Amino acid sequence: VTLVVLLSSIPLIFGAGFIWPVESIPGPITAVIQFVPVVPAMKMFISLNQMGCKFFKLQPLVQQMWWCVLIYTFMSTITLLIKTTWSNHKQNTFAS
Repeated sequence: VTLVVLLSSIPLIFGAGFIWPVESIPGPITAVIQFVPVVPAMKMFISLNQMGCKFFKLQPLVQQMWWCVLIYTFMSTITLLIKTTWSNHKQNTFAS
């Protein structure tokens, strides 16, 4: 379990610019990694905890987190609808 967590979190830590500078990461990778909620969360935590930033200055990151919530809610709803439709279709096929 520890190895899985380690291997899955390393790309997130690098992509968020926590270890590696964001300017050195290719643009498409940076664009994709912005849709992972941990990226704005880490940036907000570092800004509040280490840099003494005021919360109202983090409004763009809060909005980014809410966009992530909307996107993941939409994707999970669509997945659930497809799964239930497929399951109902499969049951109707075997019942006939």
